[in-house]
Amino acid sequence: MNSYTVCFFTADFNTLANLVLIADIVNRLDIKALPYVIFMVVPVLGRMSDSNDEVRSTATNTFASLVKMVPLEVGLVFYPRPLSD
Repeated sequence: MNSYTVCFFTADFNTLANLVLIADIVNRLDIKALPYVIFMVVPVLGRMSDSNDEVRSTATNTFASLVKMVPLEVGLVFYPRPLSD
């Protein structure tokens, strides 16, 4: 379980609680949450510019987890090759 310090303002606490809930959903469901990513990205992206450091940090980490799940293009295959050809 993650430990979070309690925010002193009710609005900050509610915002952080919502982000922690989204982060928990993303971590627990992992790839099963893919159909719902579009509904989570916009609110998380908005919180990345919050005035509270803890809210911004949680939003940034959650956004990174969401972006990792999104496929770039259907049928795109990645073939790694050396940089020097």
